[in-house]
Amino acid sequence: MSALFKQAVTYFQSGNLGRAQELVHAVLTQEPLNADAWHLQGVLALNAKQYGEAAEHLKRAATLRPDDCAIHVNYAAALSSASQFQEALQVLTRALSLNPLFAEAHYQVGACRLGLGQAPEAATAFTEAVRLRPDWPAALEMLAHALQHTGEHEKSVQLALRALELEPNRATCHRVVGDGYMRWLRYDEALEHYRLAVRLAPDDGLIRNNLGLLFTRMGRNEEALTEYYKATALTPKSPQAREGYAFALLATGRLAEGWPNYVARQRLEDAGFVVRKGPPPATDPSQLNGKPVLAWLDQGIGDQIMFASLIPDLIAAGANLTVECDARLVPILTRSFPGIAARFPVESSQLPAASPPELGNEQFAYQIYMPDTARWFRSDFAAFPRHPGYLMADRSLTQKLRRLYLDKGGDLPLIGISWRTAINAKISVSKTLELEDWGPLLSCQNATFVSLQYGPVHREIADVSKKLGTQIVCDASVDPVKDIDTFASQVAAMDLVITTSNATAHMAGSLNVPVWTLVPKGFGAMWHWFLDREDSPWYPSMRLLRQVDRGDWRPVLNRAASMLADFIARSYQ
Repeated sequence: MSALFKQAVTYFQSGNLGRAQELVHAVLTQEPLNADAWHLQGVLALNAKQYGEAAEHLKRAATLRPDDCAIHVNYAAALSSASQFQEALQVLTRALSLNPLFAEAHYQVGACRLGLGQAPEAATAFTEAVRLRPDWPAALEMLAHALQHTGEHEKSVQLALRALELEPNRATCHRVVGDGYMRWLRYDEALEHYRLAVRLAPDDGLIRNNLGLLFTRMGRNEEALTEYYKATALTPKSPQAREGYAFALLATGRLAEGWPNYVARQRLEDAGFVVRKGPPPATDPSQLNGKPVLAWLDQGIGDQIMFASLIPDLIAAGANLTVECDARLVPILTRSFPGIAARFPVESSQLPAASPPELGNEQFAYQIYMPDTARWFRSDFAAFPRHPGYLMADRSLTQKLRRLYLDKGGDLPLIGISWRTAINAKISVSKTLELEDWGPLLSCQNATFVSLQYGPVHREIADVSKKLGTQIVCDASVDPVKDIDTFASQVAAMDLVITTSNATAHMAGSLNVPVWTLVPKGFGAMWHWFLDREDSPWYPSMRLLRQVDRGDWRPVLNRAASMLADFIARSYQ
């Protein structure tokens, strides 16, 4: 090793990278076949995030010294940093053949696998790196990150905490721990770690996004807006940040700002839904008059019902409308709006579509993502119509079901109840109640309670009915999941619906059936119920009964019981 190269190494180790760069360049001018100098030149470029140059320099070093495992690993790191993951894996295969116990090689394999979206394989590689170097904070951090993607959250948090014991100033580890605590509803502890993560990495968009989500769940909406705004500025191509910012704006009633951000998600990379192939998107309602227009809905049944309230506005704008929606909504939409066509593009379980459905030979002048029209027709709360219901159930079936339930209950008022939401969603825990906790309501006399709850609840209903001495009608002929049209008739047969925040609430509101919706505080308080309102601009027949303290439903149910007693008394006047 020449004296000049030794100086370059000394400057590199002391952090004087500029001087190290000057000296290594001088070495290579004199010794163009010096593998060590090319290696250092590549590492300097890698540190400077000049990944293309780094790969070139390190490739030359690997060519000059093909049996040096460390050179191959750094070469792979440069390729991986340039998103050339497959090429990097080929280099790492060579490195591991030279030294299968080199922890850094396994670490880089893990990084490549993560870049390829192969989280289980990444976790395997990082696990091996940690086995070989148990106290390596970077490997512990990356293993924790990979295990987040595989759903092993407890182990992920444990590893991140272990890394923080070794090296407390690792922002990603604080973020991983914060994510875990937020998942387990330990919000104060999550906030502590997110604060530390922000202090260490103020320009990390993912940390800002997740802190915004935490503030949303804590009901601290102005702080959530601030963090989401920063996240969108730092990561403008992130659908998650854009969606979070949109939801925060909409929840606080800033509709004119919120709608463009809500719709912007569909134009971003990795968005979960796509524009249909074919006609151009409409940009102004004046374009629609007399034109064939395809309007499409996405997301869950509740959201599709809610945004279907914009169909009358599109019809009034003169659109010759075809609506693309969940297959289960086609019958009720075509009945409610005789002038439109309704269809479904894919199996309902596959919405949103993974790739744009083809429009075949049909001719449309324009297409519209239905929520996008809200910026035209719902720019502020005054623009929401006081409608008498916009969906229409099968009247004959409604009358038949109502007569059936009245006969079972002795002509008492029919009170439909629903207490659960989809069990496969993280948000469900905040919106789901136990039927047994509805005791104050179910103890009300002179009413017939009818289950509107979807899912296998017959046993639960039988147990609670026996315990409380209350009859709850459970109609096995109605499947709220598979046959939404029949379910609409069942809801329309009710005098009142009391429900948690689920699709039943949207169905009742769209039919103009009186409905009381139980809304959690913080996590689970959907943006479309807005903040601190007891009414719903979407549904004039709806009242919102909100939690005061997060997780405590008792005051809400007691209040609902008192209101129900008054409702029943008025029905006899």
